[in-house]
Amino acid sequence: MVRASAQWIVLIALAASLSACANRSPRDPARVEYRTPSGGVAQTPSRPSSCSPGERYTVRSGDTLSQIAERCRVETRSLADANGLNAPYHIVPGQELVMPRARVHVVARGENLYRIGLRYGIDYRELASINNLYPPFEIEIGQEILLPDAAGSRTAAVTPPPATTVTTPTPR
Repeated sequence: MVRASAQWIVLIALAASLSACANRSPRDPARVEYRTPSGGVAQTPSRPSSCSPGERYTVRSGDTLSQIAERCRVETRSLADANGLNAPYHIVPGQELVMPRARVHVVARGENLYRIGLRYGIDYRELASINNLYPPFEIEIGQEILLPDAAGSRTAAVTPPPATTVTTPTPR
């Protein structure tokens, strides 16, 4: 009799544990830290806040367009195009530059879909949908993640091949 009661208790505990695992509410991902050989924590470098897509960057003395582009991790040509600049890309201190919105993000070490979404102001579920990713949304270093354009659509739209017309000869 005692043995049967113990089995029921174990069964109920197991059922409670399994039901807790079924909770699929979205959560923030775990923080990623990298340890250095000296035992300290290495910080993942981040872009300055004024480099966020769509925001303005104020040119400082000594800045060049290519330095700003490198610092903000955007292509020099994209930065120039977003600001209507032509070669030789003359900029002056105090000038405000609009940061272009990238169309593709290349996954770097320590990133996940949630963090990428935060960087571009896009919900991670939208990124997952655009990139055909499913839970647990696993991505790899170097993987290209498509970003929606300003209108919210896919940026790398697939163009269907032209339709071919087939004619069937009619009997005479």
